[in-house]
Amino acid sequence: MNPSARMALPAFLCACIGAVLPIHAVSAPVPGCAEAYQPSLADSWDLSRESWDAECGKGHLPEEILSRAKTAFMAACQERFAKAAKVSIPDDRTVRERCAEGRPGERRLMEDFGAPLQGPLPQNTGKVMSGKPTQGVVELNGVFEGGVPSEGLVHRMFTGAVQRSQLQVGEPYPGTPVASAQDTALLGVDASLRTPGLRINSNIPMAAASDSAPLDPTEIARYIRIEPGKKPVVGWEAIRNSLGLIGVGGLLPSITQEELLARNVLKKLQESEEGRRVLRAVIEEARRAGKTVTVKAEDYDGTSVLVSRGVESLHGTRGEAHTQSFAYSFNRGFTDFKDSETALQTMAGNMGHEFWHMVWDHRNERNLPKYAKALDYDLSNEKSARMKGYLIALELNSGKANDYTDETRGVLTGGDQYFERMKTWHPYYSLQLNRADMADPLAAYQRTLKALKASLASEQKTLAEWVPRRRIELSHMEGTHGLTPKLTELHEEVESKAGKLPHDIEQSNQSIRRVTERIALLQSPKGGALLQSFQAAAKDPEYGKLEAAFQRDKDKLAALAKKKSLPTAVPTPGQLDWKEFDELVAKDKKENPDHWGTSDAK
Repeated sequence: MNPSARMALPAFLCACIGAVLPIHAVSAPVPGCAEAYQPSLADSWDLSRESWDAECGKGHLPEEILSRAKTAFMAACQERFAKAAKVSIPDDRTVRERCAEGRPGERRLMEDFGAPLQGPLPQNTGKVMSGKPTQGVVELNGVFEGGVPSEGLVHRMFTGAVQRSQLQVGEPYPGTPVASAQDTALLGVDASLRTPGLRINSNIPMAAASDSAPLDPTEIARYIRIEPGKKPVVGWEAIRNSLGLIGVGGLLPSITQEELLARNVLKKLQESEEGRRVLRAVIEEARRAGKTVTVKAEDYDGTSVLVSRGVESLHGTRGEAHTQSFAYSFNRGFTDFKDSETALQTMAGNMGHEFWHMVWDHRNERNLPKYAKALDYDLSNEKSARMKGYLIALELNSGKANDYTDETRGVLTGGDQYFERMKTWHPYYSLQLNRADMADPLAAYQRTLKALKASLASEQKTLAEWVPRRRIELSHMEGTHGLTPKLTELHEEVESKAGKLPHDIEQSNQSIRRVTERIALLQSPKGGALLQSFQAAAKDPEYGKLEAAFQRDKDKLAALAKKKSLPTAVPTPGQLDWKEFDELVAKDKKENPDHWGTSDAK
């Protein structure tokens, strides 16, 4: 909590605290102490509810109780790892730093370096190490999350000689490092494992057996960081914030609407099988890169939240991924939704979509390095990310229509034309090519340029003609005929378009400039390398696997949509749709032409 927030404490609370602080050594319970307990303290610092209440009863302040618990835990944790620090890694500093993080930090020590040597190994690890060689292939999945083992454990198994991501029990290949007697003794490995050894086999897809299993929340917290927002949480949380009760001794960290939403969306992803796969994959890529995925809210121009036919929608950019920095930005407008479940399902689909961009980029840069230029402009990236987002949203869908159910229907019925139209939606999409386009990228960009110019003309006409006409019609039917209560959704739609279209027009102009520049580049000698990369990718069957992966997900989506059925929007009771409204307007213009001006009567 910042100093200014502390200064803003209400007088009655200051009086309360002032009365307590001088006499906190007296065994009188501190007001509010018991209520300050959080269940998470048990997992973080081994601080039980019973211990907390007992300390409160002795008159200790919440921050004193937590401070003592932290000190005790860190001392015990460091003692547990003292021998390990002397015999092998981790070093003393690492032990101190991790133990200072509480139980999650200790779990990280176990994950990275194995259990403390004087104590038992973790249950899964012990099971693997004492098992038969033939059991090892299966059981290693319980140790290596997502198919990627901890570097520390590999170091201890092979004295630093092995840095590959898959391990299998079996006969060693010639030249493969094998665990020594000293290594197996240190780890408590059964000596019988030494004969067949532990060998490297990068062709074993270890993640396949568990890639859809729920993730440990501590693993998510370790690799995904949610940045603070700026909108205070309403209700009791906001009251506690304003009173300064949050942040006392770090017990109840303050939280914003954006942070709370992001946390709930991450939990929502765990409810989806495809969501768990995406989460595990993005964490694996972040781990490989030595980075953390950051999640934060952003304000996007032209954003509005409105209801149409009973569906609450966010008009504008939902989110975006900065793949090299592993940063995901979501539209702050999601916090304005009245239907929280729709917000969670829609944003979970978007988060999965954007996370998959990170996975797709890093995985394919690693696997197809010679096609780096073509990968930057491959529409398979966006198509694959959309399939992931739609799968997640449909798996989570509770039977109510939302933006994603409508888009899923469009993808499954629109074929290739759906993705062709997508090139006119945003400057980023404008330069994307299907693999078939890459055989003749110049012709593809010329088609895109033509479509962009038509789209721009339509947007300009809508803003210049459709919006003013609709405003006049709505105003007349509301004022003269008293239809205001029935026109709420139509009115919101018009104003949403009026606010968004200037931004859309600017983006279309940007897209036209970018595609025009790309055409000029490909027609010049400077574009030779890019042209060759496109044309080589179009011919290479290995590169074609990217499109095949998208098609598999699309087939999966079609099967799920058939099994689960896509809900359709239901008109909001008491609200007119455009067809009904146009019929009323036409009738009024015919019966009461004097109500309308010459141009408006058309």
